[in-house]
Amino acid sequence: MGDSDVPVAWLENLGMVAAGVSAMDAANADPDGDGLTTAQEYVAGTDPNDPDSKLTAYIEMVDGEPVVTYAPDLLNERAYKKLGKKRLDDPNEEWVEVKDDEEGNYNFFKVTVDMP
Repeated sequence: MGDSDVPVAWLENLGMVAAGVSAMDAANADPDGDGLTTAQEYVAGTDPNDPDSKLTAYIEMVDGEPVVTYAPDLLNERAYKKLGKKRLDDPNEEWVEVKDDEEGNYNFFKVTVDMP
């Protein structure tokens, strides 16, 4: 890894480290203009050269209960968390981690991703 948490080899493979461009500059750039840096896209597992490549959460109803999934899912290469809330208008209610099969206890969801 270079000065950022993004592997230099990954940046080189995408053609982002060229003459005069450091790994840090490449990691902090937003080549596809989608508002996410290359480093953020690395963590999300998305393509920093494609503005349509996003970490996306899906809610599907299964037997009357919501089931939250997300894509891409890089399995053990990333640490994903499903978070839920019952209400958005209560400033005192915190987002809590939602385990599989607990989605029915919540009305609102978000997914976070970090490096393990």
